[in-house]
Amino acid sequence: MPRKYVTDDKLNTAPEIPTDRPPTRAEVWAYVSHVYNGLWDEEKMKAHAKACWAGNYVRWVNLLFWRKPPDWTEGEAKLIDGPITVDNANYEYVKGLI
Repeated sequence: MPRKYVTDDKLNTAPEIPTDRPPTRAEVWAYVSHVYNGLWDEEKMKAHAKACWAGNYVRWVNLLFWRKPPDWTEGEAKLIDGPITVDNANYEYVKGLI
């Protein structure tokens, strides 16, 4: 089976991902569906977008000390009190993000 690659045009015209907060589900989906449309089927794009969104959120909480809820918008309150991990104690919380 021949390999398929993302073209420079798709990468250069992809929607921007925010750099001052974790991206929302909609922002990640817009990026993934733009870049991989025509290369992957919708099911694979959805799975990848979910994993990217959750991974980005967990990274922002743990490494960049983000303390607002997923898909936060200006004006919403804080929600998270500490780090999120994927160990057994926090697995259900992280799984809930996906």
